[in-house]
Amino acid sequence: MSVDTNSDLYISQVCLAFAIFLLMFRVFLIIFFYCLCFGAISTDALGSRVSVDPPKPIKKRVAPHRQPAQKKTITRPTSADALQPPPVTPPSAPTASAVSATVRQALLRELDHVRSSIMADRHGTALATLQHLSERIRAIQTDMIDSYFPESVGELTVKGRPSLDYVSDRFGVIFSRRYSHHSEDYLDVSVVHLDPSIREYWDMVKNPKLASHIDTAKIIEIQDGYRGLEKSNTSLGLVERNIVLSDTLMVNIVANGKNADSLISEYTRQVQFAKLKRYLQD
Repeated sequence: MSVDTNSDLYISQVCLAFAIFLLMFRVFLIIFFYCLCFGAISTDALGSRVSVDPPKPIKKRVAPHRQPAQKKTITRPTSADALQPPPVTPPSAPTASAVSATVRQALLRELDHVRSSIMADRHGTALATLQHLSERIRAIQTDMIDSYFPESVGELTVKGRPSLDYVSDRFGVIFSRRYSHHSEDYLDVSVVHLDPSIREYWDMVKNPKLASHIDTAKIIEIQDGYRGLEKSNTSLGLVERNIVLSDTLMVNIVANGKNADSLISEYTRQVQFAKLKRYLQD
């Protein structure tokens, strides 16, 4: 009898515990759906929080303003235009830089020929080619220097090409030319380079006291800040200027005539001394 009573009591406790479990499960479901509907849900298993943001207001999209399309005008060629041939562009003349590059390559080829002749012990061929190359380079240098001097001054004009009678390759006088007229008036100009006498003139233009012992001599200043020594002889109508560009470069100008003083001043203003110095100071 006592065994049945204990068995019934055990069954009653199990049923009561199951009923309590069902009740708590229903409460848990109610709380779960409540939290799901009103914004947040927390779980111990995930340990995270998911927030639901309120819906954002929807902005009204405005279509961009479009300009009305412009009508394209198509021009149809007339019968006269159709008969005209297309314009022909004439070939461009070679530029100075292209010509210089061509001449430079030709000079280098001759120099290579000199080198190969020396390597083959053909010294006669090497000397002949070297002499021809030297003459070509001298002619190019003469033309370059000539471009820095005017073609005429007053009534005087250039007669022939620049003189090379007493011009050396590099030392002393490297350029000389004369301007003349049908009268006896003339003007001579020479470019002196790497000559020992230049240093003496250089010292005098730097220190004018050194030129005080020279009669009728004075220090003059010309364009671009260059200086020179001027000497004159009024009885003979001669005026000489030695324009010193550096301690290794000088330009000698001699004018002869009734208006030699004004003539040499006008000529000096036309000479491009700065470009001449830049070319020869290599």
